Amino acid sequence: MKIMVNETVLDALKAMGKASYREVAARLKIEPVEALNMLREQREQGLCDFYDGCWELTGDADRKASIRPAPAKSVLRAKNLKDVPAKPLRGEVTEPIKPEAIVALLTANGRMDTVALASAVGRDPRGLASNLCMMAKRGYIQKIGQGKGVKWELPAENQTPASEANEQAQPIADTQDQILPEHADEARNSPSTAELVSDIPSFTESYPGDLIIPSPSDIARMIRKAKRELRELEQVRLLSVAAKKCRKTLNRIHADASERR
Repeated sequence: MKIMVNETVLDALKAMGKASYREVAARLKIEPVEALNMLREQREQGLCDFYDGCWELTGDADRKASIRPAPAKSVLRAKNLKDVPAKPLRGEVTEPIKPEAIVALLTANGRMDTVALASAVGRDPRGLASNLCMMAKRGYIQKIGQGKGVKWELPAENQTPASEANEQAQPIADTQDQILPEHADEARNSPSTAELVSDIPSFTESYPGDLIIPSPSDIARMIRKAKRELRELEQVRLLSVAAKKCRKTLNRIHADASERR
């Protein structure tokens, strides 16, 4: 009974020329999944194959030979052809690419482009690009360039260089020097950097054991704490900017108040 069904699948392809597995299933009045499994069985025997989104017979003398472009050479050279993963066919449910696989490829080969990564994992470059962008946002990899020349590499392990840190600290120091005497008490009462750091639980709380791995709830609480402290610092900065703009007026008011006394 199975042989008759297989012959019916081949006869359907011979009559239709090129067809998708859904079209074959509709012609044979069977489920699309069954038609796809039957077509795969025939492909393993070399009787049909999948090209350009359609299934067609192979080795038929009466059918005109179709011109198929040569596959593009992959950047990665596998020791065995079986090591190169096959690209998913239309209608197949593919598993998501894990960040560990991309990190392993970049670790072994260095900087790579989207086409090379897609060829290595057997995926379409357009579909893989969105996954790579998501991995870059999460910090697994780093995006270099834009457009067609974009490349991917592992993120640098070092933090912000000292020169950039000094440049960021210099405007803060200049702003603090320009605070008027009326706001000096407010600036002194505002928490310092050391006090803010000491209040953040991630720097003060201790956990048992040598390896410190806070729970997700603890990390969320740390983030809320840091955001609240950041908002307070932002308010202090806005007050400093406003005081600088109205410096002459505030000095005049201060002088008038001193004369009245």
